[in-house]
Amino acid sequence: MNDLIELNTITRAYQRGSETIRAVNEITLTVGPGEFVAIVGPSGSGKTTLLNLIGCVDKPDSGTVRIDGEETTDLNEAGLTSIRARKIGFVFQLFFLLPTLTALENVQLPAVFQRNGHCAGRAAQLLERVGLNQRVHHLPQELSGGEMQRVAIARALINEPKILLADEPTGSLDSHHAKGILEIFHELNASGLTILMVTHNPELAAKANRTIALRDGKVVGH
Repeated sequence: MNDLIELNTITRAYQRGSETIRAVNEITLTVGPGEFVAIVGPSGSGKTTLLNLIGCVDKPDSGTVRIDGEETTDLNEAGLTSIRARKIGFVFQLFFLLPTLTALENVQLPAVFQRNGHCAGRAAQLLERVGLNQRVHHLPQELSGGEMQRVAIARALINEPKILLADEPTGSLDSHHAKGILEIFHELNASGLTILMVTHNPELAAKANRTIALRDGKVVGH
């Protein structure tokens, strides 16, 4: 079975004044279909940068990135956008829901951008799947933090991605709601979705099938 994610000696550096920071430093790794991977490490270790490279939000300075067999390194912005829309869903710590849209409308947004005019039914099904069938027409300010993150997960799934990238998805939640989000991730993973989750929480990381530890932009354990 081919790997879904293939990174070959990728490097990404940033300038901070006169200093060059290698946020990701010659990382090589693969992730197979159906894996649930936790990415851990101290602040500044390169976790979010690595996720952005995998998610085609950023491009490496050197090395290659292959997503589901597609080489992404030399793609233009339109090509990267296409891969993000077709193959990758994103979940963030701060939810990023539009405050004037209902839960249902927020979930539909990525499909609307893809000109999918038949997404309302799927959006409603996804909200039911994450336990929010009674909150479909609520605005974000009418929802708890855990409920907002469930909306964000449903939104990430609307285009049926193969990969879910989650950057500190429980960082703004209490332990009760964090447990609920992790249960949803396990259900999604059991259905075949590949998940990469950045987390500072060792208890959450221990629940993944595999852990990749970063320090100073390098993989130090997996």
